[in-house]
Amino acid sequence: YLENNLGPRVFSAQRVNLLKLLSSQMAISIDNARIHNQLEKLLDERSKALISAEDQIRTLFENAQVGIALTTIEGKILSVNNALLRLMGYSEAEILQRNVAEMYVDPEERNQLLEKLEESSAVHNFGVRVWRKDGTFFYASMNVSKLTQKGKEILLALIEDVTERVKTEKLLEQSAAQAERDRLARDLHDSVTQGIYSASLIAETLPVIWEEDPEQGRRGLKQLEKLTRGALAEMRTLLLEMQPEALTDQELPFLIRQLADTMMAR
Repeated sequence: YLENNLGPRVFSAQRVNLLKLLSSQMAISIDNARIHNQLEKLLDERSKALISAEDQIRTLFENAQVGIALTTIEGKILSVNNALLRLMGYSEAEILQRNVAEMYVDPEERNQLLEKLEESSAVHNFGVRVWRKDGTFFYASMNVSKLTQKGKEILLALIEDVTERVKTEKLLEQSAAQAERDRLARDLHDSVTQGIYSASLIAETLPVIWEEDPEQGRRGLKQLEKLTRGALAEMRTLLLEMQPEALTDQELPFLIRQLADTMMAR
């Protein structure tokens, strides 16, 4: 149309300016449409990524091998995973009606946990005893963190059953205690019993020796005194070893003197 020589000056300057304005607005609209499409595509990708992340978190929550629970500070249970339901023997509907405080064998343990959470936002490897639905309990190791959800503080707890580990540790402690008792028994036999036996032999023969040779009798008497003192020192040392808390109640000079008496008597 602009090339139509039959219609000179068809477009006035006013129309040309109008066409320029319209073309500028069309260019802006095209750019906006392109940006809008890009934003829609980006939003769609982000939404899919968010949904995927939520699905992954939910999968981890449901399939974790340790128990996981979300609770309020007051103890209301908000959500639990399947591992915790299996561990405690409840259905989801049942456990959501319970309060966390009811599940501690010793309620003071929960008070101690909350005190630690006041000092720090997370508590690791906190040992507690927890009731099951059937009335038995298990030893649990808990890792608890404070989170904020919709402006309210909640607790995320990971709960692991460590009953077998605790039983093994107790057996090892009992074994170590028995080994120590056996050692003390051997020491009692090897030192104290032998010393007392030797002293008794000297005491039996000392009157006869004294009548025949008073000087030798006096030497025997000194030996008897040394043996009885040695046996007494050994006995005191063994008694202290059997009650190690008694060592902390004694002054250092007393302990050194006790050790010296024992060594001199041997």
